Amino acid sequence: MRRICGVVIVFGIILALIALVIRHRSANPEAAFEKLIMAPIPGSVRSIEQGHVVGMDGGFWALRFFINNADLQNILSAGHYLQVNADDEFRRAYPDSQGDANSLRNQYFKQWNLKIEKTTMIKVDLTSNWLVYTVLDAGHKKYIFSETNTSETVFVGYDY
Repeated sequence: MRRICGVVIVFGIILALIALVIRHRSANPEAAFEKLIMAPIPGSVRSIEQGHVVGMDGGFWALRFFINNADLQNILSAGHYLQVNADDEFRRAYPDSQGDANSLRNQYFKQWNLKIEKTTMIKVDLTSNWLVYTVLDAGHKKYIFSETNTSETVFVGYDY
């Protein structure tokens, strides 16, 4: 009986250590970047901010960072991202929406701002100055939002 208790205690300690390692790895923005976007991290990337939520039906991740244009283009090319038209994307998601292209574009970015902030607690300010790229990768929908006047970039990935 003592031997069984000892094995159970050791097994519990091992599980706790594994959970801590997994938690640390998922809390590490650099590890998340390498897992979700590209490894190794390009040299120009700085100030990575991460937020995520994982549930029974999948997960939602957001990374906000700064990157130079050449490294961003390498990520987009290596990941097979395609630029999307925000107006068309919004119309697909909300087919009954009304308004001109500018209004639809603003609504599209407003929806993303709300979703990212409410889900991950990362404050972003996506506007019509941002370019949008997307790819479907093994059941994971990934987006990269890139601000055209600065090097600010936001990655969003989720399962569905």
